[in-house]
Amino acid sequence: MSDVSRCQKQEVLAEQWVSEILRSVQEYRAHAQEELRAMFGTRYSIDEVALMFTSPSWALRFIGSAVRVPGITMFNAAHDVVTTRPIVSTYSAHYWFLTTPDEEDPWRLECMYAHVGSPLHDSYRGFMADRDVIAVHASFKCADEEAYGVAVKTLRDNGYEAAQLCDSTYGRFSYWMPEEEGATSGLYLKPRVNLRDMDVEIGDDDE
Repeated sequence: MSDVSRCQKQEVLAEQWVSEILRSVQEYRAHAQEELRAMFGTRYSIDEVALMFTSPSWALRFIGSAVRVPGITMFNAAHDVVTTRPIVSTYSAHYWFLTTPDEEDPWRLECMYAHVGSPLHDSYRGFMADRDVIAVHASFKCADEEAYGVAVKTLRDNGYEAAQLCDSTYGRFSYWMPEEEGATSGLYLKPRVNLRDMDVEIGDDDE
């Protein structure tokens, strides 16, 4: 097999890999959107789904293939330092943000690599031995701290339990899952509020 044929084969496999992941993510988002609508009506929308990678190189490999898809571009990257509760810890994370082709209902894809130190993300590493990426959360943005507090209370009142509460260099966020399994997308719902750049809109520099 020539080098050109090998490259073409690798490109096809990469495109299939990206397509399968995007299809699964779209399904996850649709289910998470239903959960959110049941609690908040149309006040919020899932505007981000996160993919956790086992290494930065796998994240960049995925991004390199994903940006070949029409409508997908990488528009931002960031590094964050996060402290956690109720298990007190600190970890750092790298994020790469991608647009998605859905123009009628815009949302973004967060590709992340979390360094060791996050109890929640560390728990995922145990069953990622046979995979390089996994979907972790579906997120929605709150306008301010008051709105974030109301969102957190609403989640709790609807039987959701906080798996991890986080404060970071840009703001505050948390991960929620129903206490009883059943009506769940399989992803954590993640309300977030940007306290650093209150005037920044989604799709700009908001992490």
